[in-house]
Amino acid sequence: PEKDRLQNEAVRLGISGRVHFVGHVESIAFLASRAEFCLHTSFLEGFPNTVLEYRCVNSRVFATPSTKSISDLPGVNIISYSTTEAVERIRMILNQETSTSDMKWEEYMKENSIESYLNKYFMKTL
Repeated sequence: PEKDRLQNEAVRLGISGRVHFVGHVESIAFLASRAEFCLHTSFLEGFPNTVLEYRCVNSRVFATPSTKSISDLPGVNIISYSTTEAVERIRMILNQETSTSDMKWEEYMKENSIESYLNKYFMKTL
């Protein structure tokens, strides 16, 4: 219902060539992996699987603090609900040369892998 209004706003802002309204897609991973960054905004929800999917394929992920668990994901940059503050933080992070988020993400993935889970809960009993 908002697509026409948002497309008009993109034209008004002069960014229509940089914003794509793709509609529903079966797998977001292909698009997210090619994006300059991924942005997830929400006021309240359970664990947002979309953010985890974004982070698996893109190292530049920004999200509002819709749940505490989102803050626990390494490499996810938490942004403000204030548009001005969010844009400022996104620009600052995108302009940084280096980041430790990829190292933290690798550690997180090792700690939470299937192998790690099996070793932790099943190998102790054998």
